Amino acid sequence: MADSMVREAERALRLSQAPRSTDYHVRGKVMAVEGGAYQVRLSAAENLTACSRYCDAKVGDTVLVLVMSSGQCAAIAKLIK
Repeated sequence: MADSMVREAERALRLSQAPRSTDYHVRGKVMAVEGGAYQVRLSAAENLTACSRYCDAKVGDTVLVLVMSSGQCAAIAKLIK
């Protein structure tokens, strides 16, 4: 049930964006915590991505990541299974 709620939230976020916006949201798994950032494996990517920390998560947690058109990423919410 929680997973379906997350999918609905992700869908709502995609629908509410401006048509010309290239920002998007994706799930990722926290692989490491380094200073003020998380190292996150986005979806099924092979490489880790540095993400600013805007939520409280630990290694192994799944987070919702905002990927901005500037290339910056921010972990904005911890997803609960």
